[in-house]
Amino acid sequence: MNSSSFTSLSPCATHCMTEDALAGLPPIPSWLKTNKPPTVSDVSAIHGAISEAESSLFDLNHQIGLASAILDDLGPKQTQEEQRLKMLKGVLHPIRRTPPELLAVIFSLTLPEDWVLSSSAHYQSYNYRKAVLLPGKICSFWRDISLTTPQLWSKITLNLIQKR
Repeated sequence: MNSSSFTSLSPCATHCMTEDALAGLPPIPSWLKTNKPPTVSDVSAIHGAISEAESSLFDLNHQIGLASAILDDLGPKQTQEEQRLKMLKGVLHPIRRTPPELLAVIFSLTLPEDWVLSSSAHYQSYNYRKAVLLPGKICSFWRDISLTTPQLWSKITLNLIQKR
C-alpha cells in the first residue's frame, strides 16, 4: 500500500488496525493511536515518517526486483542441472549392467505365447512383428541384441488367403 492510499483512509482506519496488522512494524507514534488531529509539529514528523516509509518501500521493491531477476536467471539453470543429474544417474542404472544374454531371454519372454494361425492370423502376426521389433527401438545396443537373438526371428508368417 503506498502512502497516497494510506492517507486516503479514514482517521479510524489507521486507529482501528488490529495489533496483528501492525506486528513487526517500528514502534507506533502516539499520533497513530488516537483520532485527534495532529499538531503542527506532528505534521512535520508525519511527513518525515511518510518520506522514510516511501524510501524504504522503494528500496524493498528494488531489492525484490533484483531477487526476481536472479530467480528468473537461476530457474533455467536449475532445470538444466536436474536434467544433467538425471542423465548421469541413468548411466549407473542397473539395466546398463544387464548381460546381453539375459536381455535376449527377456526379449524372448515378451513375445506373445498364443501365436497361432486362426481367422485373425493377420492381427496376431502384426502383434508378433510389433513385439519382435520393439526392443530394437529402445537403443542401438538393444537393437543389436534383438537382431542377433534367433528366438526372436524363428517364426514366419505366410498369408495364403487370396484376396478377391
